[in-house]
Amino acid sequence: MKLMSDETVLLESDTKELVLTTHRIRFQTKKSGRATVISIMLEELCSCGITHTSYPFLVVLAAIFFIGGIALGSLLDEASWAIASGIILGVLFIIVYFVTRKGVFSLASGGATINTSPSGMSYDNMVKFIDDVEVAKNGRLLYLNAG
Repeated sequence: MKLMSDETVLLESDTKELVLTTHRIRFQTKKSGRATVISIMLEELCSCGITHTSYPFLVVLAAIFFIGGIALGSLLDEASWAIASGIILGVLFIIVYFVTRKGVFSLASGGATINTSPSGMSYDNMVKFIDDVEVAKNGRLLYLNAG
């Protein structure tokens, strides 16, 4: 990304795909034959948000299989297969729960929307990024209105 005159980088994601500067937000990615570049000037930014999804019923299923496997194993003679199956299925559902959780950034202007799932970024860091975007937009608007 080529910076404009008097533009500085304020914040960028770990993967460098999402960059916040004093003038704009830039999303740039290139993966497996697909390239995307979206740039939104801060004064054109209409909304920003985070959608976090998870499936807590998977944890409930894990508990049911884990407890059910142990209970069935204690009722039957030589039922180590029931205990092992319950534990394996319980662990599997817990793994699926953690793999399917995700947070999605949405940054929208009148003409474009940036939707991205920053990998390795915690919910708190996503909220901090949104806070920083709002502060940068406010600073940009104050600068433009002063001049």
